[in-house]
Amino acid sequence: YKRQAVGYPTLFTLVALGSLVPVVPTGALVSSAAVVAFHQTSPFSLLFVFAAASAAAFLGDLCLYWLGQRGVRSKNGSKWLEALTRRAAPERLEQSRRKLEEHGGAVLVLSRLVPAGRIPVMLA
Repeated sequence: YKRQAVGYPTLFTLVALGSLVPVVPTGALVSSAAVVAFHQTSPFSLLFVFAAASAAAFLGDLCLYWLGQRGVRSKNGSKWLEALTRRAAPERLEQSRRKLEEHGGAVLVLSRLVPAGRIPVMLA
């Protein structure tokens, strides 16, 4: 029980951080936690991993969205957004915009599963 008291909050924190900093390997973290949970004696361990990771990803994405909206509305925010947009591959950014217009929320969910897919979708 002591490991679980540390494990779930740590998983939550790292997944939330991974939402804000795309270089944190959240997929590997959640997969590893699921493997460990599968071998626990509690039948609810996998459910707790899923709940913690899902809540953390949702919270992290909300924070990222809020920061993006706050930044764009700031004095130099539009300059920062333009600089970031120039760094993104134009074809990838345009593809993300098209898919976002066509499929809406499904693109947002799938962008979390595609490696390096979150950044172009957030920019779009």
